Amino acid sequence: MVLSTTVVIADIFFKRLALTHLSEGAPDSFSLLSFFLHKNMGIIFNIPIPISLVVIASFAVIGILIWWSIKNKSITEITVGSTLIVVGAIGNLIDRIQYGFTIDYIILFGRSAINLADILIFIGIGLLFFTQKKHRLFDNQTKN
Repeated sequence: MVLSTTVVIADIFFKRLALTHLSEGAPDSFSLLSFFLHKNMGIIFNIPIPISLVVIASFAVIGILIWWSIKNKSITEITVGSTLIVVGAIGNLIDRIQYGFTIDYIILFGRSAINLADILIFIGIGLLFFTQKKHRLFDNQTKN
């Protein structure tokens, strides 16, 4: 719980730093890694979706992940993966509610804008994917 809180605070801190100190835009040339302010008005890849739907969907995903984590509490990877996704989702949800957009500040390959919350979500999804493969969580659910 302390680590999750620390990561949420770090995410908020870096986003506020980006909002106040980085110029908005993108690198002039291809760069593996750069830092600019990007106001993401949509969801992944700037797909435009009304903020009310994003907020409702975020709460639904958070609720499902918490329930699934509790249901599978004996599998540590599910708890950790779900927690990473929930923490990341909360970080981006705070932005959407407060500003109407998500604050991205890490620009990868001169094109993709992400933030710490996105990195947590990506790692969490990866962990859940590999955990599912390892434990075969969805195989033969209807048999028994």
